[in-house]
Amino acid sequence: IGPGLGVNIKLLSKYGTVDILEIDQYFIDQIKKGNKKINHFTDISQVDKKFDLIVMMDVLEHIEPNFINSVLQDIDQYATKYIWLRIDTHPARKELSDGRNAHLIIQNESWWLNILQRNIKGTIVYNEVNKKGKLDIAIEK
Repeated sequence: IGPGLGVNIKLLSKYGTVDILEIDQYFIDQIKKGNKKINHFTDISQVDKKFDLIVMMDVLEHIEPNFINSVLQDIDQYATKYIWLRIDTHPARKELSDGRNAHLIIQNESWWLNILQRNIKGTIVYNEVNKKGKLDIAIEK
């Protein structure tokens, strides 16, 4: 979900077809160049299956705060085995056109762990914040 330029997609596609949820056509085009093992969706309502693994790298901090619970519940609904998240806990260097920081949710590790445990049925088997403030979380369903 939100694969950016698809660096991780190249790795994952070695193991089979990768489904991506991305709304920006530029990123979709970049990812699909030379890679035939990609299915893409632009809206979660288009997805009619479940996934063994959901990966979200640097996405959740960009969600409007009033939608974070429902987004996490959607992730929970579609994941059957594993969820891997990377969340930036620091402000972004960029601002939105309305002047807000591009990271709409700037919270610490304990806040994220709490909201994940409230919205996702599973066990957090790994969590660590690196020196740059990136929080990596692995959840086993």
